[in-house]
Amino acid sequence: MTTIENIQLQTALLVTNGSDSEPFSRDTLLISIFDSCRHRKDAYGSAPELTDTVILSLYPKITEGTIGKSEIIRQTAKILDRFDHAAAVHYRAYHPLNEAT
Repeated sequence: MTTIENIQLQTALLVTNGSDSEPFSRDTLLISIFDSCRHRKDAYGSAPELTDTVILSLYPKITEGTIGKSEIIRQTAKILDRFDHAAAVHYRAYHPLNEAT
């Protein structure tokens, strides 16, 4: 028997947006990815897997327990684009990348 331990990101990671910060929420990311994939028949199965892929891609970008909101947007859009271009276009429409953050 094996176990997989996950980091509790909500307590360990802050998302910064300018001078504001808030705890990371996997659920918020999952919902935004699901909304972007809603046109797909496999959205319910794909969205959690895509969310995990995005989170794994964020680990190297975390600095001192924080990550910029723009980095989350950038990585999510990049991964969605590889998976489904229409989903990436939808995601970018609702999550514009502001390079100042």
